Amino acid sequence: MLTRELVKEALYRALATGADYAEVYAEHTQSKTINNISGKTDKMEDSVISGVGIRIFQGTRCVSGSASSLAPEAVLSCAERVADALTGSRKIQDICLRERLFGDIHPVKIVPAGVGNACKTDFLREVCLAARQYSGEISQVSGNYVEVDHKILIATSEGLYAQDRQIRSRVSVSAIASKDGENQTGSASPRRQEGSGAVRDPGSQRDGGTGFCPGGHHAPCRLYPGRYHACGNRERIWRCHIP
Repeated sequence: MLTRELVKEALYRALATGADYAEVYAEHTQSKTINNISGKTDKMEDSVISGVGIRIFQGTRCVSGSASSLAPEAVLSCAERVADALTGSRKIQDICLRERLFGDIHPVKIVPAGVGNACKTDFLREVCLAARQYSGEISQVSGNYVEVDHKILIATSEGLYAQDRQIRSRVSVSAIASKDGENQTGSASPRRQEGSGAVRDPGSQRDGGTGFCPGGHHAPCRLYPGRYHACGNRERIWRCHIP
């Protein structure tokens, strides 16, 4: 997102008027939402949230500012505006940024941006079809796919320099069952911080792949060539296998 040199310069400028402490927080978040109703893609939205926040302290006094851009000129201008709130002289002359690394407890095999929209919409359509075929009493099914790629950077005048990237995806399905004039609703929304692995590889050992076998026998997988669906149990849960 921001280079170490740019962050260091922003901290220097924020401290120029006598602050005891300064910190920089930057983020860049990309998200995508896909909605499916009755087997058809109803809506697809992409959004980006990006910006930087800078905060300084002088004793118990705190001043903060922000910018909605990560461009170098916007970051440095934000630091100068924050510093202008004070009228002293520089106290901190040197900043040595030391990077801190964090362990990855949610390994991501496939970054969502690397998977095409067609694959995501097809996957959501298959999920909705599976729910629709569960019973003849299911009258309507809607599905929702959400992915988020969140990048964070934090740096302080005390030397902290840390970055993190949080990727998560979620599929939710809701269904309406109708019988004798009465409607019942149900939903499921599993969530994982593992990117688009479930979309590209629904037959992994962890999730087994899901779907419903209309005939109770092996059936070709329409999304993943070279795989087939086999009835896993009497509840007709499909599992993808590689022949």
